[in-house]
Amino acid sequence: MKALVALFAVSIVAVAGNKVIHPIVGGVETSVANHPYTAALLYTADLASYVQSCVGAILNSRTVLSAAHCFHGDATYTWRIRVGSDFANSGGTVYITFRILNHPDFNPFYYEADVSLLQSSSTFIFSDRVGAAAIAGPNYNVGDNQPLLAVGWGKSSANATITERLRQIQVNHINLTTCRSIYWALAMFPTEVMMCSGWLDTYRGKECQGTAGGPLLHNNVIVGVTSWGEQCVLNHYPGISTRISNYTSWIQANA
Repeated sequence: MKALVALFAVSIVAVAGNKVIHPIVGGVETSVANHPYTAALLYTADLASYVQSCVGAILNSRTVLSAAHCFHGDATYTWRIRVGSDFANSGGTVYITFRILNHPDFNPFYYEADVSLLQSSSTFIFSDRVGAAAIAGPNYNVGDNQPLLAVGWGKSSANATITERLRQIQVNHINLTTCRSIYWALAMFPTEVMMCSGWLDTYRGKECQGTAGGPLLHNNVIVGVTSWGEQCVLNHYPGISTRISNYTSWIQANA
């Protein structure tokens, strides 16, 4: 099993087995009733206990959208899907994962095409707490400085402990050229298939790229899948998400 690259150098992280969890820092608590597409993705290192390690978004009655780097090299049986719960590791309904399909162009070194589909072995039962999300079409455009919403599990501040309760945080879409100029000094290069988000003017909390794989939304449409970033609790570095509009056709064809 892989060890994930330490992309958030100064963030405080939790470890589930040998999975590194990058939590939301800041934001506010919310309920899955407000975001019924949210799924806690559970990983096991010992086949005895499954712990929330990534986040997904329900697309239909059997499929969840997430980030490929979460599952790279993993057997399907090491992951399960929890839906319908405000909590990372309790409540709701847990489903066995039938298939994990990472995008064929996923690059584990540069995190390009960092998108994946998990399919459940049985049908999700939809309710007011379990439902499908809308994803951006191939021509969907998000303007600079537009407000975005990241959803996942995390903590209220950088020095707090990770909580079990679902959180959300508003961030802004950051121009790709601006984002590249910031990461250039680190020899890290966000590409056109990625989008940047956060706050550049002052520290207001940060999504720290969700928990990895979590949805980034614009007007209730998923426009990004949380992917990577640097120095999570330092506001200078934006978070990086996979730009969904580049992969809409593949997602629709395989979901």
